[in-house]
Amino acid sequence: MGYGQLAFFQKLNLGQNLLIVGPPETGKIAILKSLPLYQNALYIDLEDQFLVKELLIRPDLLDQIIEETEPSDWIAINRIERISKYFPKILNFIENKKIFIAATCTSLKEISLELQNRSYIYYTTTKSFEQIENINSLSEILSFGSLPKIYTLEKNIEKIRYLKTYLQDFLAAEIIAKSYIRNLVPFHLFLPLAAKTVGKKLNFTALAQELDVDYKTVQYYYELLIQFRLGFYLPAYQTFVRKGQSKAAQFYFFDTGIYRAVENSLDQTPDFNNTEYNLLFKSWCINEIIKISSIGNLNYKFSQLETKDKVRIDLVLEKPNGEVNLIVFIAAATVLPRHVKHLKSLGKSIPKAKLYCVHNLEKETGPFEINYKNFFNSLK
Repeated sequence: MGYGQLAFFQKLNLGQNLLIVGPPETGKIAILKSLPLYQNALYIDLEDQFLVKELLIRPDLLDQIIEETEPSDWIAINRIERISKYFPKILNFIENKKIFIAATCTSLKEISLELQNRSYIYYTTTKSFEQIENINSLSEILSFGSLPKIYTLEKNIEKIRYLKTYLQDFLAAEIIAKSYIRNLVPFHLFLPLAAKTVGKKLNFTALAQELDVDYKTVQYYYELLIQFRLGFYLPAYQTFVRKGQSKAAQFYFFDTGIYRAVENSLDQTPDFNNTEYNLLFKSWCINEIIKISSIGNLNYKFSQLETKDKVRIDLVLEKPNGEVNLIVFIAAATVLPRHVKHLKSLGKSIPKAKLYCVHNLEKETGPFEINYKNFFNSLK
């Protein structure tokens, strides 16, 4: 049992419904089946298309299934969103029969707010670095990401094929099928453009002009990626620092392998000496830090900072105790003075902020330098 799953069990209230939410193949069903409550739960697997069809054409079937339960019994449902039309009925059983639901879904998009409000929501994502650090090298992690199945595949060609298929299936079966996209051409053109915006301030109007659509359409596309947890916004730091500070958010994909699949660059080996490798390193580190906060229930707040003069801080991490960490990420053979120039400059504008240059090197020779492993461990 990993650190994340152990922490999850420790904070789980067995007197509350549970929703396990995340992209496909991120361990939702494995977590559901590992819960102590699952051993005595009535299990409904909605990956079974025949069962889904029967439930949809026979409204009484769900009643018959649930009638078998007693008060305080658990019903475990895999892919509960596939019977969303029965949410009122399920809520009625929860309220009146006093049963509990433990369910998986790929997105909260189709889950009623009432069910969400009555549930503890646990988000799954890719494997944490703690789980994979002894399996693959950093370059392999950056190249192919951290989806669980990646670590069952030995050859790079198998990993490439898997990631391409995963992305195509995710887009077709989840995002496109469950969203109101009338014209698919702009959406498919949007995806590689979204990859190019990773780690940069978003300009919806400029992207809309490039796609020849309304800027609200571009916003909707990004919201779809976020709703299905394919990516997330990193907002601008809200506390005033300097005039000309950008208020635009940045976007990141949830996994470097998926990011490279969207970018259509999986067939190319990232060059350690170019900016792409550094962007992959930054993207991966930010995802890992957010995982650490989520798994440990640390309530860290995340943002980024950029001025009109292109002075940037990759990540601003605010802790509940008021501590502010300014972080830049560097993947290089050596940390040079130019790498920490912006860190020192903006650090003066935020009194008592802690400054970090998180890098991939084993030695820490500068005043702000810290190896990524050591930094991850310091946050737990």
